[in-house]
Amino acid sequence: MVKNILPFLIAILFVVSFSLAQESASLEPWLDLIQDDPTLAELLTDLLENPLPINEASKKDWQRIPLLTSDEIDSILTQRNKQGTFSSVRKIRKIIGTQKYRRIRPFLTLHRVKKRWLRLTQRNYWTIETAPEITSQKFQGNKVYNLSRLLFEEKDHWQVGLVTQKDVGEPLFNDYWNGFVAYFSKKWQLIAGSYYLQLGQGLLFSAPFGQVKSSLSMSPFHATKMTVRPYLGTSENFAQTGFCLAGSWQNHAEYLFFWANNLRDGRYNSQTLKIIGFDFSGYHCSVAEQEKKDLIQERILGFSVKKALFNRLAYQLSAAQMKYTPSIDFNEENVSWNNLRRSRYQFKGQQLSVLSFNYDFNARLFRLSGELVASRQKTPGFTQSCWLKGKSLQTGLMFWNLSRNFQSPYGRAFDDANPFPRAVRGFYFALAWQKERWNFNFYKLIKKDLWRTYLSPFPGLHDEWLVDLNYDREDTNWQFRWRKISTSANDLSWTHTNTWRLQLTMKLNKNIEFKSRVQYVQIKPLKEDGLLSYQQLHWHFQQHFWFTLRFSFYRTDSYQSRIYEYESDVPGSFANFPLYGDGYKWFYFLRWQPLSSLQVWLKFRYQMISDKKLTDIDYGKNSSQLERMIRLQISLKI
Repeated sequence: MVKNILPFLIAILFVVSFSLAQESASLEPWLDLIQDDPTLAELLTDLLENPLPINEASKKDWQRIPLLTSDEIDSILTQRNKQGTFSSVRKIRKIIGTQKYRRIRPFLTLHRVKKRWLRLTQRNYWTIETAPEITSQKFQGNKVYNLSRLLFEEKDHWQVGLVTQKDVGEPLFNDYWNGFVAYFSKKWQLIAGSYYLQLGQGLLFSAPFGQVKSSLSMSPFHATKMTVRPYLGTSENFAQTGFCLAGSWQNHAEYLFFWANNLRDGRYNSQTLKIIGFDFSGYHCSVAEQEKKDLIQERILGFSVKKALFNRLAYQLSAAQMKYTPSIDFNEENVSWNNLRRSRYQFKGQQLSVLSFNYDFNARLFRLSGELVASRQKTPGFTQSCWLKGKSLQTGLMFWNLSRNFQSPYGRAFDDANPFPRAVRGFYFALAWQKERWNFNFYKLIKKDLWRTYLSPFPGLHDEWLVDLNYDREDTNWQFRWRKISTSANDLSWTHTNTWRLQLTMKLNKNIEFKSRVQYVQIKPLKEDGLLSYQQLHWHFQQHFWFTLRFSFYRTDSYQSRIYEYESDVPGSFANFPLYGDGYKWFYFLRWQPLSSLQVWLKFRYQMISDKKLTDIDYGKNSSQLERMIRLQISLKI
């Protein structure tokens, strides 16, 4: 095995030795957020390609940066107005703190880039081994993934974008597409086309990163914003397509009006031909999946108004009405009795009206915020949080309760990315401490379902802990993490999953960085465990060449004790494959920038799984499985 691989690697190192992906290195502090919500990678990549000029950016511009709170943005603008301009990007660190500064630093720049530019991006990836669904012609398309994107900006006022995409197995290269035209001024912005909304704490409309936990334990308390942005991503069935007008007027007031006309995939009864629900998967590979495409027309009309009082208190009122054609007939005439009981509170009907009230009180050392959302069904949901903030110590507590029949298609419950969240109650406690070279993060999360499905005898319970400790010394970083997840269908029977991680990151010199990780997973009372170890090398040499190489070895008892390992990937894409069985994996990642306007990324991934205990989830009953994948992306900026 080693004899076969070694010559190939040597050839790579000496013939095409280029590229550590700078984008991937910049996104590594965000991996915990990305792995729970891949759509965040698209937003962060956009910020990397179009960094924020700190001396010219408006408040709306600053709201594009995740994790920044409204008071932090106001403090930045106040300091800039007081001193004129910032002489260095590092001046921001004194305002927001070192830990948060490290995360957002790649998205900031001192000077604005050229006033007019056009960026063309082409991304493809494919596996060398053909999936059996394609061989058997169950999938109508080929094994190539394709994305083509165009983005134009002129004089800080106009933006125009267009993207087309097809997944592996889909027959049409424009299976999914969206685009927008946007105009920005100092007081208002207008978007026609595809856009994303974030209102309050996300129970009515939530951005991709709005309600996700991570090793940066205080991040969920930073999501209270009213913002809208053009959307040029590839997550189907979640963005809005229509018109949106946002702006501000005197006395610290902001407004937002939006209208959308969307086509959504649907599920239907093949006998009665009635629509019985939504299909949010976004895949159109097989004939059955293609028949579900664009069956539901969704029209949305809404507004949001936010008012600040005395620089301490802000309140926000939002409302939206959704109409669906044809109506959702989820009833005993079109659904079996078992499915009806299993999804008792699923949305049905033709119209949904939702109203939201959100407040945010910000004092010197603490912050209170909350949101109440209700619909015509009079089944509300609410969330409430309190955040205490000091110079080196921060702590916060969040509580939420969504009733059984709570209806909000684009809201998000905490730690749940699914649409139409409902029937859940929970609390989240977080603590973060920073002192010189030490960073400590801790959280405790408890969630409880408020009803049981037909398949579950009791409502589900979820109990989770995380402890993350980082120590920085010169060019070396040590990380220790312990995470425990306990789940139960009743109070008597629990499944406990413990994960321990030890990681060393060391900068050997100005151009070479080495990373080593050991991760162990243990599941009780199933008596299953798993072990992962990888070594990674980043190498930047000359001016336009980067290189990344990683070797991973792993062993788990089954798919249940699988281990997820984030990989460097082409910008805007995402690689977090489950590792299970007994095997090894390696990949190299190359980036080449021959011209200031041209960048090329190339990734090759090789994975071998050997285990007689493999489950039927991915690879059937084969005793071994080889998977090789190639990803290529080219970006031209004019």
